[in-house]
Amino acid sequence: MSPPLLSYHINGSREVEGLVQMELIETFEKRKKVEVKLSELGRMLMSGYL
Repeated sequence: MSPPLLSYHINGSREVEGLVQMELIETFEKRKKVEVKLSELGRMLMSGYL
């Protein structure tokens, strides 16, 4: 996946919410790199509880 497309899915755009805004993932900055982790809500969605 290209970096711009990945950024679009994570951050969204003016018209569309991204995964961060929907609280499905959490992002952390470590050593000038961005780490992405599923949030509790994201885990529940992936497990089929929602």
